[in-house]
Amino acid sequence: MDVVAGVDRLTATAEKMRRLMHYGQILQSNAVNFFHLASPDLLLGFEAPVAQRNIIGVIEAFPEVGKWAIFIRKFGQQVIAATGGRRIHPRLCIPGGVNQNLSLEHRDALRKDIDQITQWCCEALELPQSFVHSHEKLHETFASFPSSYMSIVGTNGEMDLYDGSLLAIDAGDGRSSKASIRPITATI
Repeated sequence: MDVVAGVDRLTATAEKMRRLMHYGQILQSNAVNFFHLASPDLLLGFEAPVAQRNIIGVIEAFPEVGKWAIFIRKFGQQVIAATGGRRIHPRLCIPGGVNQNLSLEHRDALRKDIDQITQWCCEALELPQSFVHSHEKLHETFASFPSSYMSIVGTNGEMDLYDGSLLAIDAGDGRSSKASIRPITATI
């Protein structure tokens, strides 16, 4: 919509606000995907009864991990609410910029918890690593198939889930091709 509104470049503040809200969404979404969907299999094992292999089973068997699941997702939702006015369907972004800034009150509330959230995220990263190391044979073949990959990347080729160029990597020979995704042009 920025292009439609004739905006070539956002202000630094607008881009930072949009990115912060987007990163809050990524954090809460990854918390759901990892803790609620993947961790039951990783922590309880594929052989555990299906009725037990869920987030409740994780909370019962690993109360600390269950706490991380709840509070990391909650923090991501707080970032979304602080930047976008509400956790679901935030209303921050408007064509050409944003419609509000981060209040000092919200900024301070987020700063208060960020060190703890970061620590829990780092500890959570050790869970899949320990699973892979203890199940090396399974990891070598499980869900392994040739696949192409595509992502938005920044100017130095780093993954950037907000803005950048589209990078596709071929499954066969590993060749990559990069295409700019801005400005967007469409034929109607």
